[in-house]
Amino acid sequence: YSGKHAPTMEPEIVEKERTTNNLSRSDLSVTSHAANWRLLAATQLFGESQKAGEIVASFLDLSSGAFRNSWWKIEDELGIEHGMISAEIILKNLKEAVAKQGENAILHNGKVPLTVSFDMGWQKKGRKHESLSGHAFLICVFTSKIIGMIVYSKTCIKCSNYSDRGLVKADFPSHNCSKNYDGSSKGMEATAALQMVQQIFHHDSV
Repeated sequence: YSGKHAPTMEPEIVEKERTTNNLSRSDLSVTSHAANWRLLAATQLFGESQKAGEIVASFLDLSSGAFRNSWWKIEDELGIEHGMISAEIILKNLKEAVAKQGENAILHNGKVPLTVSFDMGWQKKGRKHESLSGHAFLICVFTSKIIGMIVYSKTCIKCSNYSDRGLVKADFPSHNCSKNYDGSSKGMEATAALQMVQQIFHHDSV
């Protein structure tokens, strides 16, 4: 999940931005092997960097240098797939939560009341709330399953790189921008809660 798409949306309308057409011959030789994709995915799960992935690759007799120019492109592809899978799971959980209430719970406006739990987390520890990114979950109390999720980011590494090169925003190359929040880090909590409730309230596919 990149944070750009709201996982409570139907998965079929979550845009799938493939980057394969822009890959060079050397990139394609890397992305054509399942082991490389699994290695990168595992590195992400451990919270490690590209450098750690290259070290692990060397222990597996894989060419560590092969990832040097292809790593971020594979990350982009994986992020899109993760977002789509998350959207499917959360939509399924939301339908289950609504069904759990039964037909007698349907209100005059066609809505079903849900009891939920909410929590927000930030990537940077501390009480100053200076984190550049944060994530929030909405959990159905009756099913204990996530029915809403959102990830906020105040920065985009690619936008920063383009800016450092002297490019103005209008000239930035097309990319999957991760920046989707401009307020304070502390304000992410209230904003995320409101946005997820609104998304579920206006959801017509459940």
